[in-house]
Amino acid sequence: MIIKPLWARLAVAVLAPMALVTLTVAPIFISHLEERTDATRRSAEAMLDSEYDLLLSGMNESFNQVLSTAEYPLLRRFLSRQAASQESGWEGASQRDWEQLDTLFHTLLTHFGRYTRMAVVDAAGREWVVTSELPLQSRPPVVVHDANDTFHKAMILHSRDLYVSSPRLGASGEEESPVTPVIDIATPITDERGERLGVLMFTLDWSRLTRSLPHARGNQGQALLVDAQGQWLLPDGGDSDASFGQPLSTRWPAAWAAMVARNQGSITLDDHLLAFRSHDLRTQHYRSQAGMIISDSGTQPWHLGILMLRPSFWGLLSENPVQLLAIVLVYLLSMAFGVFWVLNNHRLRGLRQQALTFSREARQYAGEVQDLYEHAPCGYHSLDSEGRNLST
Repeated sequence: MIIKPLWARLAVAVLAPMALVTLTVAPIFISHLEERTDATRRSAEAMLDSEYDLLLSGMNESFNQVLSTAEYPLLRRFLSRQAASQESGWEGASQRDWEQLDTLFHTLLTHFGRYTRMAVVDAAGREWVVTSELPLQSRPPVVVHDANDTFHKAMILHSRDLYVSSPRLGASGEEESPVTPVIDIATPITDERGERLGVLMFTLDWSRLTRSLPHARGNQGQALLVDAQGQWLLPDGGDSDASFGQPLSTRWPAAWAAMVARNQGSITLDDHLLAFRSHDLRTQHYRSQAGMIISDSGTQPWHLGILMLRPSFWGLLSENPVQLLAIVLVYLLSMAFGVFWVLNNHRLRGLRQQALTFSREARQYAGEVQDLYEHAPCGYHSLDSEGRNLST
């Protein structure tokens, strides 16, 4: 079917070049997009591995620091004297041992740089030595920890076993500063016969540990860390931990569904790519010096993930303005050529139509003259330019 209206031919002249350019460029962009998607997925997996290794390394260091501190002979001697003493206050303690422990704990607090509090509690639940970044009295009063859940869980453990709490909001250790997520790490202190003398409790500043992870150093990926119930465990840097403790299912329901379904993997979520894996702290004793590690019921394993934006056509184009300009020029030139061809063809059509009209009119006029010449009722004389009769 011949398209006669000019506007219809112009529409075809615009759409056909666009379709041809699209069919030519689309496979190139699809291939490039697939390569960028694979590269983004590999980047997310690499960042996840780095995040996972650094997190485990940081936790292992903390576990080993607590275990090695609990082995100090001075600590055992101090608690042994308290167990042998009938006194309930400072009078029954060795002032010299206490001063040495206090100095030791202040040194450890400064050297480790990741704890907000260190405390020594005897078997009766009385806190004898405490060191904190918060200002304290020169010799704090004895505090009974008999009702403390961390104390009770650590007291039933064997030597070199650890209790690790879930991240919770606690004092950051800095005066007049907001609360921050902390983790309690506790281990029993035993004598040479294996009898429990008390508990050593370290409070780990969780935000300081997570601050050293790759996601906090300006990378493009967003880290996800939740417990077995889906509670958000990572502080939102500088945002006063507004999201800490909130369920991941309210922010990323598809991500949470994928992370809870498998131990590790990578999936596509709409406009994001997610690489994830899980880790149970209770199995980390294989990587540390701990004999056994226990944690709060229902909080393990942790699920760690890296969420990255999925590459898109518009994203690729916006990354390279020159490329975008070149593609726009190709489209404009192809459409301009189509429009020029249609308009030129339309003009030629008009000229041909006009020539046909003139030819038709000339033939008609010639026919009329010939008919008049052949059928005239009188004779005709032919004259030359000077008016002489040429008829014979």
